[in-house]
Amino acid sequence: MITARRALVPIAIAACALALVLLLRQLRPGLPGTVPFNGTVPAHYFMAAAHDPGSVLECRLNAVEPSLWEIWSRPLQPCSADRGWTGAATWGAWAFGASSAVTFWLDDTDWERVTVRAKAYDGLPKGSQQTVRLELAGHTSEPVAVPGGWTDLRFDIPPGVLRPGANRALLRFSLRRSPAEAGRGKDELPLAAAVERISLSRATPGEGGRSDPAPGQLFDRASSRFRIDRSGTLVQPIAIPPGTAEVAIEVAARETSATHPARVAISLASIDDDRVERDAFEISNSMLNGAARPAVRRLSAAKLAGANCLLRIDVDVAEGGSLDIAPPVFDHESPPVPTPAPGAQRTRRPDIILITLDAARRDHFSCYGYSRPTTPFIDRFAGQALVFDAAFALAPYTLCSVPTMITGLSFLDHGVTSRDATLNEQATTLAEYLRAAGYRTACFSATPNNTAAKGFDQGYNEFIELWHEVPHARARQPHYVTDRVKAWLDALDDDRPIHLQVHYVPPHGPYLPGQRFDRFTNPSYGGPCTGLFPTLTGLEVGAIDPGAGCLEQVIGLYDGNLLAADDAVGVLLRSLQRRERWRDTVVLITSDHGEAFLEHGRMHHNSTVFDEMLRVPFILRLPDWIATDTVDVSRLVTLADIVPTLLGTAGIRPAAALEGIDLLADQGAFPPARAVIATNTDKPRLLGLRTARWKAILSPSGQGALFDLERDPGELDNLVSVEAPTFAGLGLMLTQRASQPASLGPAAARAEVTEADREMLRALGYVDGDGGN
Repeated sequence: MITARRALVPIAIAACALALVLLLRQLRPGLPGTVPFNGTVPAHYFMAAAHDPGSVLECRLNAVEPSLWEIWSRPLQPCSADRGWTGAATWGAWAFGASSAVTFWLDDTDWERVTVRAKAYDGLPKGSQQTVRLELAGHTSEPVAVPGGWTDLRFDIPPGVLRPGANRALLRFSLRRSPAEAGRGKDELPLAAAVERISLSRATPGEGGRSDPAPGQLFDRASSRFRIDRSGTLVQPIAIPPGTAEVAIEVAARETSATHPARVAISLASIDDDRVERDAFEISNSMLNGAARPAVRRLSAAKLAGANCLLRIDVDVAEGGSLDIAPPVFDHESPPVPTPAPGAQRTRRPDIILITLDAARRDHFSCYGYSRPTTPFIDRFAGQALVFDAAFALAPYTLCSVPTMITGLSFLDHGVTSRDATLNEQATTLAEYLRAAGYRTACFSATPNNTAAKGFDQGYNEFIELWHEVPHARARQPHYVTDRVKAWLDALDDDRPIHLQVHYVPPHGPYLPGQRFDRFTNPSYGGPCTGLFPTLTGLEVGAIDPGAGCLEQVIGLYDGNLLAADDAVGVLLRSLQRRERWRDTVVLITSDHGEAFLEHGRMHHNSTVFDEMLRVPFILRLPDWIATDTVDVSRLVTLADIVPTLLGTAGIRPAAALEGIDLLADQGAFPPARAVIATNTDKPRLLGLRTARWKAILSPSGQGALFDLERDPGELDNLVSVEAPTFAGLGLMLTQRASQPASLGPAAARAEVTEADREMLRALGYVDGDGGN
């Protein structure tokens, strides 16, 4: 009997243990649902290691609502809208031009059907029938009719067509018509159809893992922990404070047995370079009592202090187990003593000249290595100046760039992103600071995108809008601008220091360099391509073939425009050099944005956040009494840096915090790392984030792109699928910054646009009310 009772003891213990485990499972707090970011929840995103998408895989083209944070409450989009789409709206996007493409990133290849939810553009000719063909991996479908109301268009996928990885689907519509042709405005973009989504489907779900999608947000407010119940990757963008010695991360296991421990790998990586710290370990707890056994892991931050980083935690958890992970904690050493910026100690007042060449690409300046001699006078000037190599506009259009250039604020703060907005009078401009310091201030602008009507004249004693003086064709001529500035300089009758802003139109289109400067085109070219806007738009929408010397001819004309601008700038520089105050003169030559030549399917500017539209020259000449030996000309620079840098040369410190920094200040006073955030003219806006290494692009639909700029400076190899955690981390950084309240915001009153303004804007290729081409 005693033996029998002893035999029952292990069984009883096991039964009690099982009951206790079941009870603990019932008492365990549930995993949180979507947690909106509100300042108390750390920005984060979780990606499951394996997930069965089911029988339908959707690519949504419509913008998320009500905010970008909704993107991070769901799985990442499995696709990327490539060429031939307008920006995402709440209903979807317009397909325009010869074709529109979407790339799907696939693990499974057994999808059987493509469904396109679309409707034909209602501005097509009456009685016409829109049709569309689908091209996918060498297979072309029969044409399918596209009605005028929302309809699901279905295309069967032949077996064996799809491949793991990138699969590009191309939609070719038979008809296109612009709103201008349809009598519905002045927009000349030829529209084909509105598309809400493109999806792949199959008869049965796949076998790729759990069918319930992982929530993107895992933070539990009650415990202040991330709670993870499946294998996957948790990503957090974090800024390592200066003076940080270690980053501590606490991990606790729940219901994870010693025989099936959870495996955890942690990496803390700079977003600018290859600096990284790593840790890997296993963790388990007692199945008997369910008690979590936290492990505190410490990563050295000695080489990452002051950097913007991505914290990545990869977890491998057996079914039924889970982990609790606390947000990182920073262990500090003694903080370094800040070094005062030398600009604050300067007392001399140099003349300050800001010269802008509109739409000037950095890589088309010969002083930046271009093969053609497009900028001989600026080259000579650059030989005695600081030539910053990595300078960027924050927007690819003048209307948004100019307020950044004169206030030092991001578009997220000044808010002037469309013609409906005017610079807030509460903004303090470069000219206002300098006039208060005793400067005589003047601006000569040849473009209505830099105008007093937008509030850009704040602080100027004189703001001369040249298109109001003479016909627009003459106002565009750079030598006329120079002549007007020279006359103003010659008429100066006092010894006050001056601040002068000069805004030239070329090389901005139309590309009409004239015979004297038309040195880079092919004299024997007899094709239809010119430097006028119908050619540029035709190239963009696929109506004109860029081959047979066409695109080369257009680029040659652009380069001729740049040569003409360089010559006019050379005349102005010689005039400045003859003045007694030249030895005390600061001159910055830059541009408000770049220009595209089909690198990513687009011409002009306005539309993308790729480097060809954002990277600009930034050439700064300083008096010899301003030290430059510690200035790093290779660092990231933005147009927001103009205000604090130029003010610093006069020993003036901005009264308010700015987006920009003083590039001449001691390196110890800088944030060691920078992330440049840019936008385009879309509403809702497309956003881009650029670091020294990465470029992440986030559409309001949640689609994205990621480029490793060290390996791929042309931004051609989209890594959004293979480097999904990096994209998520940078996308979260973008969302954080874009969601912060604006420090200023635009003025509410709409600026009045005169008929002279409209005429000049039309001459510059702007045909709608928001600065679009």
